[in-house]
Amino acid sequence: MLMPTTLVKLLFSFCFKLSHYLDIVEVQIAQQVAQKSEAFFIAMTSHDALMEQLTHTINVVKALR
Repeated sequence: MLMPTTLVKLLFSFCFKLSHYLDIVEVQIAQQVAQKSEAFFIAMTSHDALMEQLTHTINVVKALR
């Protein structure tokens, strides 16, 4: 059986390791978001332009009918 002080030390060590791993994951997520965000905003801009063109085309078609 573990002594209470040994158990506390193990728990602190475990918490420290988990905190370290969480920091690594957070950094990796931030890097992925930074890499993908530009492509996302480019796609959104293209989508907005396409929607404007489509709206204009629909209005032209309605006018021709």
